[in-house]
Amino acid sequence: LAAPAALAAPGDLDPTFAGGAGTERFYLSEEKIFLGAVATQPDDKIVLAGSEDPGSLIVVRLLADGKFDPSFGVDGKVTTPFPGTGNFGGADAVAIQPDGKIVVAGSAKGAGESDFLVARYEPNGAPDPTFGGGDGIEIFPVGTKQDQARAIALGAGGRILVAGDASLPISGEAVGVAVLKPDGKPDPAFSTDGVELVNATGAKETDRGEAIVEQPDGKILIADSTGNGAGNGFTLVRLLAKGGPDPSFDGDGTVNTPMPSATNPGARAASRASPCSPTAGSSPPDTATTKSARP
Repeated sequence: LAAPAALAAPGDLDPTFAGGAGTERFYLSEEKIFLGAVATQPDDKIVLAGSEDPGSLIVVRLLADGKFDPSFGVDGKVTTPFPGTGNFGGADAVAIQPDGKIVVAGSAKGAGESDFLVARYEPNGAPDPTFGGGDGIEIFPVGTKQDQARAIALGAGGRILVAGDASLPISGEAVGVAVLKPDGKPDPAFSTDGVELVNATGAKETDRGEAIVEQPDGKILIADSTGNGAGNGFTLVRLLAKGGPDPSFDGDGTVNTPMPSATNPGARAASRASPCSPTAGSSPPDTATTKSARP
């Protein structure tokens, strides 16, 4: 007889996941837990990242069948608190390094109201002592007040690329881009201090980096979720490996594609650079994970 997985058509819910249901729900009625990023490991384990009120970053790992992974953290969950009145932290992107370490990006209270946050964990969920300040965490400003990292990618030589939104000095938001060395420190080979603001629309509106990927030649491609004022659409930005707009990409490193009939402005792209590339989504107040059968 054919195995259940063999009977499932591509795109059907995977009968080998969550006891045959194909969908796993957990942390039911816990409105303070939000998981907005997911990545898969080469062994088919599933890593999710998000936030837990008040003020904690959480990472959860599931086995391939949807059960919590007992070898990760405590019962499959790692919580990283950010103590202090008004402090907060959370992840919006996650990626898996070739050595199995888990890198997440989001925001936390820092010098401004919120700054970029990048954290790295060992394969068992312990904070990586070789990253950041020895606690596995790096928090740094990109703009002037409110910054949030929304996308992450792994680059050549172990460097880490992050994109999101960052506040401009007077008003509005720009795309915030950061390149970190393998130890989590900003890479001075990129834009002198490792960070760059990209105002792709030319107006102080709400540019937002939703996806980022490094090309084989080291150039950095970013999806910007705001249009250029010509209707709903999306913007692609390409930077040189050392920072700055790539003049060979439509002259100024920016391509705007207006889509006047679209109801949701912006590009919400996911990198396809590797089998472990991050994708994102959220399902508050309960958290659900769905797995579909492969072709």
